[in-house]
Amino acid sequence: MNPNNIPLTQEMNAHMNPIGARCAYQKLDSGIREFIFLEKSPAAVDEWMRHFDRIMLNDPPQQGIRELLLLDIRQHIPGAVYVARRLYAWRQDYELDDTNTRVAVLMGKHAQTVLSIAGTIVQVVGLEDVKYRFFNNDRQKAVNWLLGQR
Repeated sequence: MNPNNIPLTQEMNAHMNPIGARCAYQKLDSGIREFIFLEKSPAAVDEWMRHFDRIMLNDPPQQGIRELLLLDIRQHIPGAVYVARRLYAWRQDYELDDTNTRVAVLMGKHAQTVLSIAGTIVQVVGLEDVKYRFFNNDRQKAVNWLLGQR
């Protein structure tokens, strides 16, 4: 267990401790970048964006290699309006290859709410070229889908 009492998977524990108190991040051996929201707050979204800044500085996406992202919002769903605003602003600072990005979103009991707002966020932020898929509480299925997208 981590300090916030969120159960971490064996794969997470086997490789390294995730970075972040509000939004945990780690890059798995498979190359998947995993983000887990540990609280629902603007500060958690800000920490998520800082993870992306560090990634772009220290481990940026490589040409010809798919960028695989696993976003776990089972415990805490970040505020949609704030996420859209921050993602839009962040994306203005970077040249990204959206066609090369795959995102698996892990949802929990509020799956219908997430699905209803996801399309709006995708359009507002300009993520139409990112291929994404939603998974209801099945992390392994999400990981398998991402690995199949390589």
